[in-house]
Amino acid sequence: MGSSSIRFSAIGAVLALGAICLSGCSTGPVAADPDPAATQGTSASAAPSASPSPSAAAQGCPANDAQVPGDAIIGQIGDVDGDGQPDQQFYVEAGGFAYGIHTASGATITLQDDLAGPGSHRGWSVRTGQNQVVTVLDDGRSATLHGFVDCAFTTPIGADGQPYSFSLAGFGDIGTGVACGPADATGFRQIFGIEARVQSDGRYKITSTEVEVSADGSSATNGATTTDPSSYAVDDPRVTTAMTAVCDGVEAVHTSGK
Repeated sequence: MGSSSIRFSAIGAVLALGAICLSGCSTGPVAADPDPAATQGTSASAAPSASPSPSAAAQGCPANDAQVPGDAIIGQIGDVDGDGQPDQQFYVEAGGFAYGIHTASGATITLQDDLAGPGSHRGWSVRTGQNQVVTVLDDGRSATLHGFVDCAFTTPIGADGQPYSFSLAGFGDIGTGVACGPADATGFRQIFGIEARVQSDGRYKITSTEVEVSADGSSATNGATTTDPSSYAVDDPRVTTAMTAVCDGVEAVHTSGK
């Protein structure tokens, strides 16, 4: 399992700041630049620097012929393929939703978004370990968990034999949100499933459960669970954020919602 030292104090900070991140950490449409060198913008400083991953060669993912669509919504992310250069993430909605990564080395890899929510779809990726990059996609009602291993996306399977997923905002019974903890000294983050449960007095208790993705991205399991001893009003920002998919300080890309 992930580090058990990341307890609710860390998640509390994420939830307290998450409402700001929801409006300030996502990106709008920008033009795709066919030159991979142009992906190395200063915006990548918003994502944590990360050590090269042994799951990718030092030169990064091999370049391919796939192109980032011209109407894609593009955002910066840190290095995900081990070459030490910042990469790009993007979302496309024409012809079906898809999230993708475009590396500085010239590789474009996409992940089909099968979520059915009618509103805006969002995605973000973070380094969770030396061998691990994790991607979360959401449609405001549910979220899916994915790995990025050896320059390809994976969909981890949970203990129930189904793709690991999260409920959001009360649309289901698999918690109410997903978040990530702050980056540790190595730049890695812990993924948490979040549940904000209403009590008899109308206030909410918030519980976090560590989520661990296997090194090959094929499976995901639950780890330590921690419950915040405090309770919160329904309009408290921590409750609001516990109903979403958010990673503090990490840029997300999203569709238009039209």
